[in-house]
Amino acid sequence: MAVQPMTTEDYKERMLQFEIDCDGGKGNAYACHSVGEFKALVDKNYEEAAEVFKKNCDGKNKYAASCFKLGRLLMTGKGVEVSDPAALGRFKQACDNGHTQGCFFLGSMLAQGINGVKKDLPRAENVFKKACDDSDVGSCYYLAQNYLTNNAYGPRNPPKAETCLTTACNLGHAPSCRLLAVMFKNGDTGVEANADLAQHFRQRTEQLVRERGEMTGLRVA
Repeated sequence: MAVQPMTTEDYKERMLQFEIDCDGGKGNAYACHSVGEFKALVDKNYEEAAEVFKKNCDGKNKYAASCFKLGRLLMTGKGVEVSDPAALGRFKQACDNGHTQGCFFLGSMLAQGINGVKKDLPRAENVFKKACDDSDVGSCYYLAQNYLTNNAYGPRNPPKAETCLTTACNLGHAPSCRLLAVMFKNGDTGVEANADLAQHFRQRTEQLVRERGEMTGLRVA
């Protein structure tokens, strides 16, 4: 039997229950966050959404996802005055509480250093490493790409890139698997060519492309 999609009334009834469970920020953290999401995505009331996220981030719940969402609103100026430095602080709160996407945004802002945010590459690298260690594939891939070039982070370091790419590939990130296939096919400084590993990562890439439709049409090494 097919599952019937939720109606507008269903959503409103569900949100009413979330508001009850949230209890003005004194109750369940997930419920409070869901109220904020509903106000932002359905009602488009970003000002009220920001208030809910702020209370759920700063109050007793210290809910990382709400800190992250508030940071996103501060970046875009939706419901609040736009402020990259304030957004940076919210992403740090989210990252410190285990929200890997918050770490990625924090690292990205520190790496760019724009709109009142001081550029701090060593700190950015550490943030990306933390997120990669916590299984954020975007952070792993970002680090790997930088380790494969001479840039502000330092000279090329293919072994470090290999470590980051392996983490991301094991998490199902097809572009990382493809770069590993290329790396082991050709070899690189500190990374010996290995036909067996090249074939392994090629096959893994093709498997992920079939399963997830990633990188459709891209020629695998």
